[in-house]
Amino acid sequence: MHTTTIHTDTTHTDNTHTDSTHTDSTGRRHGLAGRCGRMLRHTLGVAAISAVALTAVGGDTPASAWTFYSTTGRPGSVVLPTMMVTEVYYANYTQMSLMGNTGVVVYRSPASTGAQNVGAIYTAQQFVNNQWVNVYSSPVITGYIPAGRSSVTLVRPNLQPSTARGYFRVVFTLAWTDTANRYLASAFVTPTNANDLVCNTTSRWCIASPGYVRTGGYLTNAW
Repeated sequence: MHTTTIHTDTTHTDNTHTDSTHTDSTGRRHGLAGRCGRMLRHTLGVAAISAVALTAVGGDTPASAWTFYSTTGRPGSVVLPTMMVTEVYYANYTQMSLMGNTGVVVYRSPASTGAQNVGAIYTAQQFVNNQWVNVYSSPVITGYIPAGRSSVTLVRPNLQPSTARGYFRVVFTLAWTDTANRYLASAFVTPTNANDLVCNTTSRWCIASPGYVRTGGYLTNAW
């Protein structure tokens, strides 16, 4: 696991997991799914379009195109998990999963010293027709960073696209607001290290490269 730094903030880590709302000491509910969801989906759409220009193609293999950039505001640092290609076994079928080995640690935006809300969408993308296409997205995942705390740990990614053969990567879209839902920052994040995606399956061919993985058919011994 490594840190993809958008902006550094140095205090202690709060590993509290939260759901889509949070109740503070006054009983006030902070709903995030609507406002953050709109911001996150806008950021993800812009980032997906921009990713086309970042991707160079040689033959039928997408070049490494992992990057991160802030779309606006002052995002906090982010610690991303290693994403593993694995299989989830159900009663009647087997599903490929892109699963994180830990949760996603999101640090507060330096734009505010008070309590903050954090929203995230985890997205699996497939390389189709010379561009990265969104094929599976999580719901809006939310967390809460109290005043005086530095970070929150969001739930572990577990993405199960319906298509399981081809070239894949995982991207992270994040947004920060204060508790009045005033916008602080948003960011589109993709890790860059060679071990950010790894193969952990014996049921299909799989090879990991910096920025993406290639997977074959289930029990076909073929790409």
